[in-house]
Amino acid sequence: MSKKILTISFFLMMMLGIAFVARAEEENTRDAIAIRVFPNKNHESPLSWYLNNVSTKGAPQSLVVDGYEAVRDGRSVFVSAANIVSGENGAKDQLFTNIYSLSYNDAADNDTVDIFGQLLNNWKFNELVVSENGAGTCVSKSKEVSIPKICLKDSDCDNSKICRNRFCVKPCYLNADCQSNEYCTSKKARIIRDVKRLADLNSINNILKIYYSVNQKRYPKLESGTYLNGKTISVWPSWQETFSQAIGYQIPIDPINKLGICNSFEAVTCWNENLKKFATDFKTPILPAGSYAYVYIYDAVNKKYDLCANFETDYAGLLEDARCDSYSFLAEDTAEFPEITLGSQNFTEGAFTIYFMVKSKYDIDWDKTEITPLDKTTGSPINWASWTSAGWQWNSGTVGLKMSDTIVASQKKLTAKKVTLPAGSSYQDFRFRVKVYDVKNHYDVGESNLRICKPRDCTGLECGKIYDNCGRTLICGDCEPSKECVNNKCIEM
Repeated sequence: MSKKILTISFFLMMMLGIAFVARAEEENTRDAIAIRVFPNKNHESPLSWYLNNVSTKGAPQSLVVDGYEAVRDGRSVFVSAANIVSGENGAKDQLFTNIYSLSYNDAADNDTVDIFGQLLNNWKFNELVVSENGAGTCVSKSKEVSIPKICLKDSDCDNSKICRNRFCVKPCYLNADCQSNEYCTSKKARIIRDVKRLADLNSINNILKIYYSVNQKRYPKLESGTYLNGKTISVWPSWQETFSQAIGYQIPIDPINKLGICNSFEAVTCWNENLKKFATDFKTPILPAGSYAYVYIYDAVNKKYDLCANFETDYAGLLEDARCDSYSFLAEDTAEFPEITLGSQNFTEGAFTIYFMVKSKYDIDWDKTEITPLDKTTGSPINWASWTSAGWQWNSGTVGLKMSDTIVASQKKLTAKKVTLPAGSSYQDFRFRVKVYDVKNHYDVGESNLRICKPRDCTGLECGKIYDNCGRTLICGDCEPSKECVNNKCIEM
């Protein structure tokens, strides 16, 4: 029987948190498994980097390694992944993209190939991010969803779900932990999607350079075939039907590819066909709040284009000039200003609590915080009396939402004693803003659209779709082939 000795060096693992070198020795033979790290300064996709940098090419195949895109060519695997480096002296943490190459030698024996496969299957990146930020939850990419189970505590949920914001949700670390029509909100999953966005922007820009060089130094004008001339968004039909066809390539779409709330507009595209109008003016902001999509805008005056995306993280190293939601702030040092995170949410009747967070270089002067109710249509300031008459009850000693501390220093909660919908009302919408100041008197403003609703479900219905009163469309099932759906009932044809 032959004797095999496997030696693993953890030197690179200690340095990078992910790497390893393995040698297998059998009598007079010597196998090796090794990793190499290459800076990916242009944020290329693994396939693009492979085509541009590997001299002897084979037949690369796409795969996924710990959520990141990768390609495999025979004995080598190339992964494009993020490396997060801590900022110094209050600076933002930095995101770099590297190409990690894992390979083994030619004519390796079966044991070495098996070890390679095990290492590949268990290769983990960004473990410090996971340990510091934990899990996220699975969220639907679509605005048409089946309503989750309502809960008060984790034990009310089943199928490995937990109770968050009164609904049973599934915890996750990667998109692979969720269903195909969902995405994961964990910090690691958001980093992975931002790496994908960087690669997609690089790819689209390169395709546009090719188009420019072979079309008399012109970029796609999109003069027809789109909602607005010269503009397209990756959720619009024109992204593929007009933009991609004009260029002659299949243009990638955003990993989430979903626009935020846009009341009075079509939910998916945020386009109002009657008014011939988009939900924003494509200036400030470019997209509705909470949107994740790619945008192409042709500048007919200067004969140039803008291409942008909304990133889900705020690391230095992300292409700041490619952020859709920061075009008007590019000249400012945004690290000097506080940044508030305040979302728009739906709530059921009862005691009310909403959270917001502030990231700031300097200490926040919480005593200066301003919480202002707004007209839900115009956004103009109003008074809390209109909320009171609409069913809001306030905590003792306050009129309006009360700000309180949480166990996280940068997070605050806003509460009300109770909110009750008027008789006969299925939902009501409210709007407010929070303005925070730091000790340097820098400030930031966040707005939130609230919907207080009585959730409707599919009980007693057999088929079709219904509106659930809380901003979602519920799918209540399909009928047998011999029946058709009429008023949510299956009727014999």
